[in-house]
Amino acid sequence: MKRLPPVALVFLGGALGAILRWALTIWLPALGDPTRVPGAATQLNAFGFVTLGDAALLLVNVLGALILALLVGLIPRAADPRRAFWGTGVLGGFTSFSSLAAAVVGADVARELFIHDATSSTAPVLIGAAYGVCTLALGLFAAAAGLRLGRDLNTLGSMRRAAVGKAPTDGADIVREARGGGGR
Repeated sequence: MKRLPPVALVFLGGALGAILRWALTIWLPALGDPTRVPGAATQLNAFGFVTLGDAALLLVNVLGALILALLVGLIPRAADPRRAFWGTGVLGGFTSFSSLAAAVVGADVARELFIHDATSSTAPVLIGAAYGVCTLALGLFAAAAGLRLGRDLNTLGSMRRAAVGKAPTDGADIVREARGGGGR
């Protein structure tokens, strides 16, 4: 990874992340109804007001916030090529603010499908706002937890290196050690 320029790392990571998001948000809802063809217009009702596709998007965005914050905690140096690939690239392509915005604005569909009250003008606004606030709150909580965990793992790795007399490095050695790769 260190031989490729950062723009190539971001490009390749973004492509991988976008494919992962697409797979989860298209194929995960299909698990709720085996007769549903992925990408079909039929929306599945997940919790009475949110489609399984929107629930999958919520999962993608919250999981992405958690993993990105964990990565930042483990690798504090922003110029590290692994952060360009995994953070900006993979997780940037994996999470989707534009899909979140479309889901919030698209709450008009919820009024017709689930509330069965075509005359109510506040129902879709409330559903969309609740979905957006829920996504933001869960994402912030996941990011805080991920950052804390990443920093704690980074500190643990520094303490382990100090105990065995190794010089401190970039803060991600604990990941390499866990995979059996040792230090640099």
